[in-house]
Amino acid sequence: MVKLNSRYTVKYLTCILPIAVSSSNFSPLAVAFQFPGRKGATKTTTTTATATINEQLFLSDVPLVFIPGLKGTHLSYLKDERAEESFKKKKNLFNAKDMFTTSTRARMRTRTRTTRNNNGDGRPGPTKRRTWLTLSSLLNVPSLPNDHRDRSLALPLTYDANGVQDRGHLFPDGVIEHVIQLGKKGKNNNGNKSILSVELFPFYGHVIKHLEELDATYKSSIARDDANGVENNVGMEISQDTTACISPNHHHHHHHGRPTAIFPYDWRRSISELSNEFDDFCEMTFPGQPVQVLAHSMGGLISYGAMRKNPDKYKPGGVFVGVPFGTGIQYLQDMHRGYFPLNNRCQQFTPRDQFTFSSHWIFLPTDKDDVGDSFVDVSDEIGVKFEAEKSSIGKPPRDATLQSTIKGEDIEIDFHNVQDWERLELGIFHPKQLKDLGEETLGLCRNHMKVQLDEAKQWRDTILNDLTGSELPDFPSLVLCATDSIPTVNQILRRKRQMEDNETNIEDRVWNRLSLKLSIDLPSADLEEDGRGSHEYDYINGRSVPGDGRIDFDKAFPYNNVPYKGVRLNSAHAKQMCLEDTGMLKL
Repeated sequence: MVKLNSRYTVKYLTCILPIAVSSSNFSPLAVAFQFPGRKGATKTTTTTATATINEQLFLSDVPLVFIPGLKGTHLSYLKDERAEESFKKKKNLFNAKDMFTTSTRARMRTRTRTTRNNNGDGRPGPTKRRTWLTLSSLLNVPSLPNDHRDRSLALPLTYDANGVQDRGHLFPDGVIEHVIQLGKKGKNNNGNKSILSVELFPFYGHVIKHLEELDATYKSSIARDDANGVENNVGMEISQDTTACISPNHHHHHHHGRPTAIFPYDWRRSISELSNEFDDFCEMTFPGQPVQVLAHSMGGLISYGAMRKNPDKYKPGGVFVGVPFGTGIQYLQDMHRGYFPLNNRCQQFTPRDQFTFSSHWIFLPTDKDDVGDSFVDVSDEIGVKFEAEKSSIGKPPRDATLQSTIKGEDIEIDFHNVQDWERLELGIFHPKQLKDLGEETLGLCRNHMKVQLDEAKQWRDTILNDLTGSELPDFPSLVLCATDSIPTVNQILRRKRQMEDNETNIEDRVWNRLSLKLSIDLPSADLEEDGRGSHEYDYINGRSVPGDGRIDFDKAFPYNNVPYKGVRLNSAHAKQMCLEDTGMLKL
C-alpha cells in the first residue's frame, strides 16, 4: 500500500487517466481498467514554458465526476411563497437539464447569503437564501430560534403515498468551497486575553478549482482544434512507471484536461435515494458515456451504490477517499449530544434536528456483535479518566499516542431497534429533549426512525455484500484512500451522572449565573435542573485506533470481496481533499 502526502492528494486523484494495462507495474492511483469508449492516439501538445522546461498536455475524454461528503453541499430555500409551493411539487428545484449542465462555478459564484434567480424572460426570479452554510447562520446573526424555518435544517417527518420522506423547503445549492474556522493566537497588548483569529479553511475549494481547470483545459483544447480543423482524436494515457507517478515532480510540468462535473446533493436524504439521484445525474450530464468517480466520505457510499446498480456506467472506475464502508460508534455523539461547530456558536445540528435526517443512520453498527466493547458503562470502574459531555468532533487529538481499550460493562444495544434508543434515553429520548416534544411529534419520530433504520440495514446487507461471480469480472476498479496517522476514538464511555462540587447548592449557583441581575424570588421548580438524564457520556477518553480522526483506518475499506488498491494518507478527515493539510487563508 502506497503512502501519499496530503500536499499532493488533490492533483493526483483528479489527474487520473484510465488506461488498459497489461503490466503489474503501474501507479496505485491509476484506475487500471479497459475503457470501452473512443480509441485513438493520445493527444499530446508540447510547448516551451521556459528555455529548459517542456510542458506537455495530456487529454482524456473520460469524464470525472466528483461527489462530496456529508454536509459538503450548501442548502438554500426560496423566499417567494409561490415558488416554494412549486418547488415542493417537484423532485428538484430546477429543470433537471438546467440544473445539471450549469457549471459548478456559475452555481456557486455568489458569495452572499441572498441571491436572485432569473426566470429567463428578463424578470427577476424568486429570492434565494442559504441556510447551510453561511457565517451568519453559523453565528445565528441576526438571532433566530433554532427551530425557525429560515435556520432549521430539519426534514419533515412525514412521508408521501410512495413511502418517500417529504422534502421540505431546502434544496442543494452548490458544493462548499471554504468554511470558517475560529481560533486563538497570541495575547493582546495587556497579555491577559487571547486574540481571536478567523481563518478560511479550504474544505472542497482546492479540488473544485482543480476540477474546473481540468474541464476548462479540455474544452479550450477541443474548441481550438475544431477552429483549426483538427480531428479530435483524444485518447487515454498515463505513465506506467510507479515511481514517476508517485513522485511530486511527475505532475509539475504536465497539464491535464478532461471533462468534469460536480454533484451537489441534499445530504440529509437516505443513501438509497441519493444513489439513484447520483446515477441519474451522471447519465444526464454524460449521456451514454461511462464516467470515472472521485468521492469523499459519504459520497463514496452513494457512488458505490450506483456502481452496484449500474456498473457499466462507471467502468472507468473510482477513487474513494475516507469512505466509511464499516460502521462505528462515533456518530452516536452527533445524534445524542449534537454537533455544535464554531465553539458551540452554531446550533443547527441539535439531536432533535438530526433525528429527522435519513442519511447518517447508515453509519451505525448493524448488530450487537458489531457494537462489541465500543460502548461501555464505567460507573463501577475505579480510576477511569472521564470528561463528561465534551465534544471531540473536528478537534485534533491531544497527542499521537493511541489510547488502550477501557474496561467496563458492555452496554446492550441494537442501534436498529427504536425501543433500545428509548430504553437507554439516547438522542431525542433523553429527558432534556423529551420535555420539548409533544406526543404527536414523538410518534412521528419513532415511525421515521423505524423506516430509516430498516432501510439503512437493508442497504448495507444488499449493497455492501459480496459481489456475485457474474459481477466480479465487470465491476469498476477502485482505488481506496484512507488515513492511518491520527488517533481516532472508537469507544464511548458512560457512567451514572455525578454531582459536581458546584452543584451542591443549586440556588447559589443559579444566583451566581444571573450575576445578581435579577432581584425577584425564583420559584423552587425553576431552581431544579430537570431533564439532565441519569447518565453522562465521555467521547474523548475511550479507546483510540489509527484513522483520520473521524473514521477508523480499517473501516475505510469494504469487508466484502470487491477488489481494490489501497493508498495511505496522512491528513485529517475534513482535510483529505486539500492541497495543503495545514494551509489556511488568513482573514
